[in-house]
Amino acid sequence: MQSELRKSGEALTTVQQNLESERRAWTEDKKFLEDTIADMSSAERSIENAQASRQGEFQQLEERAKSAEGRYGREVVAHAESIKLVEELRQQLAHTKLTARNATTTAETAQAKLSASEISWSQQKKALEREVTELNVR
Repeated sequence: MQSELRKSGEALTTVQQNLESERRAWTEDKKFLEDTIADMSSAERSIENAQASRQGEFQQLEERAKSAEGRYGREVVAHAESIKLVEELRQQLAHTKLTARNATTTAETAQAKLSASEISWSQQKKALEREVTELNVR
């Protein structure tokens, strides 16, 4: 019986050692899993924060792009209006040049007529003065 008791005691000690070993392994596994869950939770928060940050950056970029597009559109319109104004000014300049040429031509024609008239008047005056002189001589 003592040998059975000793065998039972040894078996109990072995079972207790196995149980303690399993308990330590279970505790280590539990700690490992808890740490893993904590790491995953932390990683998830980091990912969510990064995603929120990227979303914010994307929205800012989108707003900047829309703003730049609006400015570009206004610049295009302003440029088109400037081109239209330049074309109108060119047309006015061409019209003004034509008017000036016509006025110059008219002035030159009038000057030529005036000179011709003055010559003619001078000749008529001389002819009349000769007639007056001839009449006075008679």
